[in-house]
Amino acid sequence: MVARLVRERALVLLAQPFVTSARGLGCSPVRIATRHVLPQLSGLWAVLATANVGSMILAEAALGY
Repeated sequence: MVARLVRERALVLLAQPFVTSARGLGCSPVRIATRHVLPQLSGLWAVLATANVGSMILAEAALGY
């Protein structure tokens, strides 16, 4: 589920004008990924990790009971 959400958001970001501009300036795909796309995904990663930690705590509590 996490991978699908991140992939979907990355594909949306790749269609944004700032990525198109970077391509037009001749940036390599690695540079576009590291400088433009990955920083935009960090917020999504933080939210998903926080949500998963809560569910893991509940699962551990259920197993301990």
